[in-house]
Amino acid sequence: MTATLENPVMLRKPFLLLCTAAIAACASVDSRQPARPADATDYTATEVAPAETEHFVQTDTEVFDEPMLGVLYDYVNKQYPSDNLDLFIYPVNHFDWKDTGPLLEQEMERVFAEIDRATELGYYRSRSAHEVEPHTVPSGDGQLQGLKASFEFETNNGGRYFSNVYLFIDRDKFIKVRSSFDSEATVPWDGDEFVGEVLPRLRVPGESAHLKKLRAAHRQQLKDNLMRVFLQAAMEQQGSTDGIEAVDEAAEAPEPATEADMESTEE
Repeated sequence: MTATLENPVMLRKPFLLLCTAAIAACASVDSRQPARPADATDYTATEVAPAETEHFVQTDTEVFDEPMLGVLYDYVNKQYPSDNLDLFIYPVNHFDWKDTGPLLEQEMERVFAEIDRATELGYYRSRSAHEVEPHTVPSGDGQLQGLKASFEFETNNGGRYFSNVYLFIDRDKFIKVRSSFDSEATVPWDGDEFVGEVLPRLRVPGESAHLKKLRAAHRQQLKDNLMRVFLQAAMEQQGSTDGIEAVDEAAEAPEPATEADMESTEE
């Protein structure tokens, strides 16, 4: 495998924009909020992602101040350092992640919506249709069952790249890998080797106190809103709207969290 990028610095910026934009869509960041909350996940206390494997080495780490953005790990191939290999770990934007299938499908749709948005903004010239298939890798607790998307994209200078997005859920976190390879310098390639070496050695942190509070507030808000809908429907069925104001007061949701715009599975 080889991949020599014509302008890796220029290409790197839209890669990061794409990878973070999909995550940022589920987080409302208050510009007045302080730096990363003290009770958010600490990605530096222990080695979450391996510093080195047989063929890959970690070159950089960025922990985002907004907890919903999680952390980014940059890797390079020891033989082909121009390959683009990015690993993201960030919280699932919902309070229930047991049914991983719909969450993974929804997140993959979000990723490609952001890629298309980046194309509209001029970061890319075009992208091909993408194919999504199940993808499984070993993990410390058995296996991670996720999704793999494959597609090609063309840069504004005419460069064509083979690219993949991998998505998994471990504990309460999404694991996302983005890999891209220059088609002029390599046969069609994917990131399977990288995923197969790095993901089995991940030690994904559990739910933080910060996210636990946000999810509890969101769960209560949905519960209260649902109760209000049921009560209002019952009163309207009886032909009366008297007392709806009282229902509103009784079912008033707690102050919503401003640091994370969690999504309901009903959306």
